[in-house]
Amino acid sequence: MVGIDIEQTKRFELMLKKFDKKKLHRIFSQKELDYCFSKKFPHIHLCGKFCAKEAFFKATNLKIPLNKIEVLNDKNGAVQIYVEDKKFNADVSISHTSEYAVAIVLCKAM
Repeated sequence: MVGIDIEQTKRFELMLKKFDKKKLHRIFSQKELDYCFSKKFPHIHLCGKFCAKEAFFKATNLKIPLNKIEVLNDKNGAVQIYVEDKKFNADVSISHTSEYAVAIVLCKAM
């Protein structure tokens, strides 16, 4: 199964101005937040990870909380999806510009 999602990065820039850490943790894990906030423009990276989560939902039809899905980069930069701390068998690609982020998830087996 395949899922894809695209979002405007501006939405996440505005979200960072409104949301406190508690609300961010409803969507992102601490590892995801640490990664994104290590970047010059964290909202762009948060947007990309959110797109990957949405693409994952579209590909799997699983109904679990957003913060139980982690979109993490390994030491080589490859993106991996973890569901409740277990690596999910999927290929993930995230791309972004200053205006948009897009992600595609291809599930290998369920």
